[in-house]
Amino acid sequence: MSVSARDLRRRIHGARKVHQVTSAIERVTAVRLATGMSRLHGARPYLERLEQLAAQLMRLSGEPTREPPAERAAGGRHAIVVFGGDRALCGAFHHGLVYRLENALRRERAEDVVLIVVGRVIRSILRTRGLRISEFLPQPTAETAPTALRQFADRLLARFENGTWREVSVLFSRFVSRLKQEPTLLRILPVPMPPAPAPPAARGAQPPQLEPGPAALLARILPALVRARVYHAYLHSRMSELAARQIGMAGASENARTMADELAVAYNRLRQESITAEVREITLGSMAR
Repeated sequence: MSVSARDLRRRIHGARKVHQVTSAIERVTAVRLATGMSRLHGARPYLERLEQLAAQLMRLSGEPTREPPAERAAGGRHAIVVFGGDRALCGAFHHGLVYRLENALRRERAEDVVLIVVGRVIRSILRTRGLRISEFLPQPTAETAPTALRQFADRLLARFENGTWREVSVLFSRFVSRLKQEPTLLRILPVPMPPAPAPPAARGAQPPQLEPGPAALLARILPALVRARVYHAYLHSRMSELAARQIGMAGASENARTMADELAVAYNRLRQESITAEVREITLGSMAR
């Protein structure tokens, strides 16, 4: 079926509009990604230092935090917090999380798992797959995230301590680079016990004397560690979402520009053929006279 010049002009206009929108989203996302990466790099030393301090206190106190108590393991449930996004247009970001979650759910009974979802888009995807969501939290903004996630982590910790849940994990997309993100399921409660170190005599040093004792200090450190891990998971998820959106919009912008160029070539060819036909008709009319 032949295409008129009017249709081609309309398609060229549409492709150029798409290119303008996608390139604008790509530029805005790139700025947000650069800002978010600075936040992620700034939060990482704090988390690492907390983990080191908690590991040292666990070794000194001998707290049995590697596994939950037997009665809690038998009666509690496993809470999984899924960090997604509130917006689409980010490629396979959400589908990687869904694939990782479904693999984890195959190893547990459905009634033993509590799903807590952060983000409207991932909530919609999980609902279409028939998964029951127990709690929903909209994705916080960069300004509200520290306060909102601190309160959220405190609720997780309270439910774990009162025996409602035997285990709490966070599912998020770990940001490795702009081109690589890894869906990761990380257990945050109970806090895993680090590997046992060498005896103090072998290192030539005595254990430090702490006041208050290691157990009391550990009770103060572990809630801060849980909050830091929740916030860190959010930052990784946010950066992965922005990176996936930037790559997706860059590809869409390039495709729209290529389509506009190809349509422009077709339009010019059709217009040239029309001009040639008109010249031929004028020439033949002159020759007939």
